[in-house]
Amino acid sequence: MRFKGLDLNLLVALDALMTERNLTAAARKIHLSQPAMSAAIARLRTYFRDELFTMRGRELVLTPGAEALAGPVREALLHIQLSIISRDAFDPTQSSRRFRFILSDFMTIVFLRKIVDRIAQEAPAVRF
Repeated sequence: MRFKGLDLNLLVALDALMTERNLTAAARKIHLSQPAMSAAIARLRTYFRDELFTMRGRELVLTPGAEALAGPVREALLHIQLSIISRDAFDPTQSSRRFRFILSDFMTIVFLRKIVDRIAQEAPAVRF
């Protein structure tokens, strides 16, 4: 597959369009204006070399090409969400990470002791 020129945000738009089957609802779902969603459709059509949708009243009807993309696009977005976006939040009480401070002499004298004392209370396993 050719990734050059593919904006991954377009996959979010494509997924919303395929799910909602309505341009206005899909745009609203991902917080885009209608003109921005129309521009996204144009870019998607160019990239995939397929019309992707036809209009039947206000409903978007998927072309066979779009139907074939629906599962893989949803799966790819889910994988990105689970592996990158939804990473566990940092928990200082459980962390054993190592941190380095780069401070000026003045900052070291004035703040370092306070910082170290606070970290020792909040994140006892953290190292420096």
